[in-house]
Amino acid sequence: MADLVRNIMESMIPDLISLVKRKIFTRKEAKEILKAREQAEYVFLRKTASKKDYLKAIQYEYDLVRLYKSCLYLLRKEKDERDLKN
Repeated sequence: MADLVRNIMESMIPDLISLVKRKIFTRKEAKEILKAREQAEYVFLRKTASKKDYLKAIQYEYDLVRLYKSCLYLLRKEKDERDLKN
């Protein structure tokens, strides 16, 4: 089970590195995302995973997408402001 979760986590790393390089998330935030997703994956692989567990993970991902979009908006706004100054 641990090997499967590790493989899933390793497949997520390049995307998170890209988001950190583009300054959408900080390294700390990326680590927190990995940790939360890892915990969710372990829960999903348990034989007793419930509907509530899946709904909690879906809500986390939904909130993460909202955070991503708001960070993108702020970055674009900052870029536009810098472009106007130049």
